[in-house]
Amino acid sequence: MSAFPVDYLSRQIFELVKRFEYTQYESRNHAALIPDVPVLTRQDLRVLNVEKTQYSSTTSGSTGIPVTIQKSNAQYLWFKATNQRELLWRGWDVSKNLAVITAKVKEARIGKWQNNPFLFPNSTGKIYVHPLKGDLQLWLNSVPCTYLHSYPTVIKSLDASGLTDVKSTGERGGTLYSSEEVGTIAIECPDNPDVYHVMENIIVELDADNNIIVTDLTHPYLKRYLIGDKGEFTSCYCGRKLQTLKKDVLGRVRNMAVAPDGSRFWPVIGSIKFKTVAPDLIRFQAIQESLTQVTLKVEGDITTEEENNIKQIMRENLGDTYEYAVVCVSGFPVGKFEEFICMI
Repeated sequence: MSAFPVDYLSRQIFELVKRFEYTQYESRNHAALIPDVPVLTRQDLRVLNVEKTQYSSTTSGSTGIPVTIQKSNAQYLWFKATNQRELLWRGWDVSKNLAVITAKVKEARIGKWQNNPFLFPNSTGKIYVHPLKGDLQLWLNSVPCTYLHSYPTVIKSLDASGLTDVKSTGERGGTLYSSEEVGTIAIECPDNPDVYHVMENIIVELDADNNIIVTDLTHPYLKRYLIGDKGEFTSCYCGRKLQTLKKDVLGRVRNMAVAPDGSRFWPVIGSIKFKTVAPDLIRFQAIQESLTQVTLKVEGDITTEEENNIKQIMRENLGDTYEYAVVCVSGFPVGKFEEFICMI
């Protein structure tokens, strides 16, 4: 949670979004904002000694290298503001209902929009939330929704032709490009769906191999962070002077798992907990080799007890219908790779 009082936070978000909706058309020297510091890798981030803040976030970033990031209040403010900005850019009517399919819940539920009252005073619509299991098409057809929010691979598997609009994140090709470490990086242009516009609190660099390096201007130490994705700059005809990336950002797709009965689902292996039971774990990658076998490749010194604890975490998340194995490896290929790979 943020340290900001609720009313103050709402007003700050409103002022922030409105100001940048105007100044986004003004020229800006992005290169001048890049700090003169070395590139920060995930390995650097893991050993960085930083002051703890009120709230933090742990993620593997689908790279199999878990890290914990202390979040700043300014970063939290931008995270909330960019979520609202995406709704504005997409022109959503928040008096209408939204369907959400996500790995963050285990059971279906119904909630309400939690939007900024100054930007969206009529947030009277309902939000229907469903986990990544079961017959998603049947569920989607059963709820009275106008919009859908999920992962690109899930959306591609559904018939959403009857809906007004869909938005997506968490994978390659989403309408919003983000990471757990820095929050929203870029949002799909409202006038040109082929590109992303980078948010004003973020500066993107590309190295010689097109690796994306991100500086979060609202965060004390996420400067020139090698996030693990590849990208390419481009231009847009909309007139915005924001940095612009081609929509096809590389490296954000995680494969669907296959259940023993042949049905497919979104895999959640419990990787955030791995570091708590195996402190010397460096990197990992789960591979489904058959309908009944999942192997976790790990880099680092793992004891037999830690191996068994990791297996139990996977069993609790993926289910006990699989046989689990943990195999130690000396290293992984350089660059972004999928945390979960299905070989079926």
